Amino acid sequence: MSKKHYVEVSKNVKTIWIVDKDFVPDPLPAKNRYKIFLDIPDLKVKFFCAVERSALDMCALSTFVWNKDINNYAEWSLIRKVKGNKFIYYISFALAFFMKTLFVKEKPDIIVASCPDPFQALAGLIIAKLRKAHLVVDFRDYWPELLWQLGLLKEKSLIGRLIFWLTGLIARNAEGIMSAEESFIKEYLKSRKADKKMVFVRENVHVKLNEHYDSTTSLSSCFVEKVKNIIRAQKRQGRKIVVMAGTLNIGPKSYEMVENFLKKMSDNICILVFSSDQKFQAIFHKVYKDNFYMFQPVAKNEFLAILKSVDALLMFVENLIGSAFSSNKLFDAISIGIPVLCGVIDHSQVNKQVSQNIPGVYTFNINDISRFKDILRAFPLQSEEVSKILMFVRQKYLDQVRGLSKFLELVAERKVPE
Repeated sequence: MSKKHYVEVSKNVKTIWIVDKDFVPDPLPAKNRYKIFLDIPDLKVKFFCAVERSALDMCALSTFVWNKDINNYAEWSLIRKVKGNKFIYYISFALAFFMKTLFVKEKPDIIVASCPDPFQALAGLIIAKLRKAHLVVDFRDYWPELLWQLGLLKEKSLIGRLIFWLTGLIARNAEGIMSAEESFIKEYLKSRKADKKMVFVRENVHVKLNEHYDSTTSLSSCFVEKVKNIIRAQKRQGRKIVVMAGTLNIGPKSYEMVENFLKKMSDNICILVFSSDQKFQAIFHKVYKDNFYMFQPVAKNEFLAILKSVDALLMFVENLIGSAFSSNKLFDAISIGIPVLCGVIDHSQVNKQVSQNIPGVYTFNINDISRFKDILRAFPLQSEEVSKILMFVRQKYLDQVRGLSKFLELVAERKVPE
């Protein structure tokens, strides 16, 4: 683990605590969602996250970063991950975070609590009350409504009602709300009588404005070379290379549609899958071909290194909500000029404006394999098209940095509720 660092921080710096058990430091696989905080001037950020016991002893973990140019200081407070089912994991992390913050001397100005996990968000609310800090809740997914929609939870179940009540309590006690979906959050807050709250709509786009927090240490650089050798061999055989990654964020009824789609995949297309999702793995093994490869998830820097060598990223969604949707993997791809093919389950949604609002994203009906092949045939993109995508992503990210900075200022100016 990194040694403790001491940095003299100016008095006008705001102190932000962010509680998200999954936002881990480099080089562990991490999401983009809170890297934007590292590009906001005059900010001191402390992330609270959970890691495996083996990772706690890794000297390569970047648990401290300091960008002198914009006076931004950040560190990770690591909490050992408790093994067990999700409920045990969620509860144990919330309790560990609560206990750990009791012994931290500094007072945060703002606490950002990540949801859909209502337990860590509730712990964030309690600590905010005790420390007289402002609370911002980031509703990344909309539990329990999303779970109802996917058929993973019955609408009238006790756990569903508990989650609804908890998310309502947290939303009503927050001074600000962050969300990745503008269209959903309005109805979500209205149903919880919290629709008057100040909202910042964030997207998972991220651009490396600086190199100050990117680890140069790879967990398995030889693995990247192994995958690149596979890609080169497949390309020599004239195959297009497509990557799939993460989890299948679709309902159980749609699994068969994805399975049928992959079965129709022609032999001149090579698919690389990076996922630990058991549902995804089960489908993959059913449709396995010699030109299909499956791997466990890798660190962000390794994934991007591999992504640069392929023709496209492939993903599936139930529908396209709002003027644009937010996806870590989608923005990972277009941020380096790699196009995204998005198979849509809801046929009526295919012609929505997402592909026009986000250059480099191409939608198709999941039952229309010929449309998928026609789009893929046009790749790799011409340099002019790639430049257009990269310019869009950079401008989008700069707008997000400015917007979030202003949002935090407005939250900090509010009187902390008793």
